[in-house]
Amino acid sequence: MKAALDLFEQLTHQLINFSNDVKKNPHWLLDLPHVDKKNALPNALLDLWYQGDQDGRQTRIYPGLVAINETQSQLLKSVNELKQEFRELVAQIKADDTAEWKEIQSKLGRRNAVLNEQLTDQGLNRVHLKQVFRLLPYIAEQPVKAGFNWYTSGRSITRISKQQAYKLLAELNTEADHIKIQLNRLAAISDAEPLARVQKQAPVLRTNLLFANGTRKAMNVSLPLFFKQSHADVFPEFNVPPALPPKSRSRQLRSDNKIEDEPFLRSIRVHRYS
Repeated sequence: MKAALDLFEQLTHQLINFSNDVKKNPHWLLDLPHVDKKNALPNALLDLWYQGDQDGRQTRIYPGLVAINETQSQLLKSVNELKQEFRELVAQIKADDTAEWKEIQSKLGRRNAVLNEQLTDQGLNRVHLKQVFRLLPYIAEQPVKAGFNWYTSGRSITRISKQQAYKLLAELNTEADHIKIQLNRLAAISDAEPLARVQKQAPVLRTNLLFANGTRKAMNVSLPLFFKQSHADVFPEFNVPPALPPKSRSRQLRSDNKIEDEPFLRSIRVHRYS
């Protein structure tokens, strides 16, 4: 337990040091409702906690651009190394002893309430692991242009067989009426018919970067993108995307890969191809 608490303490201290070091650097952050305009960059980097009844599957995003120097890039790398180390340690503890991890979680907030008022000025005391684990995005070259766009693919589709669908249903309560109905429905189709398992995906904000030599790079950005500044008086050209993603999909379905709108096996998110 002590190892996890000490490592988290080390990580938060390193994040504080890094955020204090870069907060006056040239930067831009997307203006979102949860962004504190007065101290936006440090608060974005130190947002490690649940707020209110926040869903554990949801994370707050802080898209932006931040210019840093070589020394600061080394600090950033050390932060990311600590994040990765903490993630691996948590995974190990949770696998070995779930009860111990729950006790550690309860102590993380109380311990940091004494360590750092910046993290507890709103009475926050529950660590949001997804927000702790996510690495600070970094590129070692200054881009000429950064284009921010919402990417709403909407869903991922995996082709599965009838036999695979049966195994998925068999893992559920096969005595339940709605599962029996789906098993009968599945039994009525050909063994050779392919099926599509659909997973809805949350929209993500992506930046498309253009560099001076003409190369391009695309990255998903839930946190500010840090880049090593090579031209002190020049900041990359960038657009300001909408604060919320569009409601419609940004990509069209392929005409040869359409699936039916209504689920064929609702409990396992399986559709038939049309």
